[in-house]
Amino acid sequence: MAKLLTSLQHADPLINRIQDGIVQTVNPLLKAWYDRFSIPGDCSGTLISQRVTLADDWIAPTLLNSWVNYGAGYDSAGYRLRQGKVDVRGLIKSGSIGASAFVLPIRYRPTNECEKPAATNYTGTLVTSIGILTIEVAGNVLPLLGSNVWFSVDCSFAPADPSPIPNPVFPLTLAHGLTPGKTPTTVLLADAIDTTSLAHVSSSCSWRAYDETRVQIIDLPGLYALRTYDLTFLVLGG
Repeated sequence: MAKLLTSLQHADPLINRIQDGIVQTVNPLLKAWYDRFSIPGDCSGTLISQRVTLADDWIAPTLLNSWVNYGAGYDSAGYRLRQGKVDVRGLIKSGSIGASAFVLPIRYRPTNECEKPAATNYTGTLVTSIGILTIEVAGNVLPLLGSNVWFSVDCSFAPADPSPIPNPVFPLTLAHGLTPGKTPTTVLLADAIDTTSLAHVSSSCSWRAYDETRVQIIDLPGLYALRTYDLTFLVLGG
């Protein structure tokens, strides 16, 4: 029989109780999984705990054609890829309507040209109105119709390549404790605790094999930037 989980000893009794609960829940599932797929005896299941503070994962672009961030407490221009979607945000001003405000890198571009409604300021009788924001397959983010008094670039769309991108919030490089030469087959975030509110968050995570002894966490959906968490990972390998 391949290895089952054992609890780690943690200085915080609350963390120990949580890990005990994970072990009691997961071990029967592991046993069934091992039996079903005839997993060899040198496969392991490991619990790893780590405390992290998540940084802001928005990437600031280089603004072009006289466009600048509006400031005054509004979001600056930024973009990110999370859970298969590209998010763009920000309020900009003073540039040339119809000229690219910035260019998205290749992995953040759409398969086909996107046209999105955008909040904007008109200098006529209307104080605010709806403009048009175009995102081209070449990555150009174009305020196409509206006013440069202010223009919102907030939008989301599916990228041409939706595979996860290593997030600047991470990597969390964690040893998985497998027999040398073995590689991890599954990584799950078994539990997360917000260290301020002590709220529990359960989430899956994107990951990749970093080398023979480590895995790299790419993204942890459901966790918020600028917060500190105690994370417990379940790592399976074979």
